[in-house]
Amino acid sequence: MRCFGGTTGILFLDASGKVVPVAAPGFSEHALRLYVECYHRVDVWASHARRFEPEQDGMRCFLGQEVISAAELKETRFWRDFLQSETDAFHMVGATFWLESGTRVVMALYRPRAAAAFGVSDKRRLGLLVPHLRNALLLANRLTQAEELAGVGFAALEALSSSIAILDRERRVLFANAAMERSVAAGDVHFGPDGSAVGPKGHRRLFLADPADQKRFDILVAQTAKGGAGAAIRLLAGEGSLTLLVMPLSCQPPPQPAWGEGISPGNTLIILRNHAYRAALDGEVLRTLFGLSDTEVAVARSLIGGRTAEVVAAKHGVSLATIRTHVRHILEKSGAQSLRELEGILAAP
Repeated sequence: MRCFGGTTGILFLDASGKVVPVAAPGFSEHALRLYVECYHRVDVWASHARRFEPEQDGMRCFLGQEVISAAELKETRFWRDFLQSETDAFHMVGATFWLESGTRVVMALYRPRAAAAFGVSDKRRLGLLVPHLRNALLLANRLTQAEELAGVGFAALEALSSSIAILDRERRVLFANAAMERSVAAGDVHFGPDGSAVGPKGHRRLFLADPADQKRFDILVAQTAKGGAGAAIRLLAGEGSLTLLVMPLSCQPPPQPAWGEGISPGNTLIILRNHAYRAALDGEVLRTLFGLSDTEVAVARSLIGGRTAEVVAAKHGVSLATIRTHVRHILEKSGAQSLRELEGILAAP
């Protein structure tokens, strides 16, 4: 604003006659409230901006005197009741453009009555600035949408009855839902301080009680962070047993940046299941959802807990090749990409 010699200005979103201010340098809180609640409706310059339809470049700049003369402005309610008393704004250079959503953006820079009017060179300079401003608003809008989606996702995870956590490649806990916190309180797994010499301090890490389980868990997290399919670990917990599922958060390969260094998928989804509780997805649900046969339902449910195909074959008294055929059909019908993803589905959090 200062590079244009302005003393006040406003930038707002204009959707269906509703004004949402983004920035208003030089406006007092009282003046901004009056403008939003009332005087934007009699703003002669904003009314002019609203007449423009979206163009190919989505932008239009204009000078205040191109819209209304100084003499005519003095006779308007906008000047008499608002500008003169609240902002002393008299000269204006402005712009209007559109975001991807179809929302109009209106921008105005003002100088006081005693100052010189904005000229063609100011209008030209504003035209050079507006595309960058538009890109910044588009980026801010996309980030806001991403944050809202992330908030919805975490709220959904928080509501699940299964114990869920998200870890980075160093086992640092990025998220843990209430059920996981209860599992920690019960001693099923443990959260400890991050004592590493690198990375952010204050993070918690996920630890298992048995050293052998811990070693395997560390290896699984590291492999999954590099794009591995994950696996399951059977844990003993009192009289029952737990299954700890380690799964990648995304099955898609990460993008390759222009400078050639790969970006690791990094984060890992952890699901802790207690076998003392019956899985929500019973045989009838599996048949209804995925069209599995009775035999396929039995095989699918036998795979819960990280059992291998060899163990399931021995349990059902059939050959390993038969079980592998059933597994292939189960994956095709369920849409799962791997046994670990299937187990995540069967866990029914």
